[in-house]
Amino acid sequence: MRAIVAEPQSSRETVLSAKYIVVTLDSSERVENFFRSSLNAEDLQGKVFLVLDTIPRDLSLSLHDYVATNGGGYLECLTIGGKNHAETLRLQVIFGGTEAQFKDTRPLLCCFGTPKFVGPVGSALAIEFAHKSLAIMNLLGFASASAILRGFGADPAVFLEAIKMSPFYVPTFTAWNEKLS
Repeated sequence: MRAIVAEPQSSRETVLSAKYIVVTLDSSERVENFFRSSLNAEDLQGKVFLVLDTIPRDLSLSLHDYVATNGGGYLECLTIGGKNHAETLRLQVIFGGTEAQFKDTRPLLCCFGTPKFVGPVGSALAIEFAHKSLAIMNLLGFASASAILRGFGADPAVFLEAIKMSPFYVPTFTAWNEKLS
């Protein structure tokens, strides 16, 4: 299975040298320009694009339709996990596309971590946005609890130790507390 990673500095010829193209361009604008400006409609024929960027759902669905109309495959492949998971290839790879596309690209997805099929294009983004929302709520909740504890003169580290068995405890609380200290 030959794959190439499409980055902002990648040439059109380099990108088109493989059937599978992993798209990681770091912005919605770059992703849209890649598909609509950098490549011709004919370039999409027979190519499979695995998009790792988190972009607006409407844009992802629009690009999916555009690529499919021109004979290519557009798949969402979003990752969940931190730097440590990435370095040890233990990311959760959330895949949006068809089950047949998932089966076809699974060996490539395993290079990033553990792939999980979640439904059609748009589904992976929904999970990514929900995951980020949950992370933000956890951070805000922890910051609020930490402010209350400090306001009362209590040690947040003691609090964290006391709630470790609680279903509301999140291991990242300890790392956040260390950064706040």
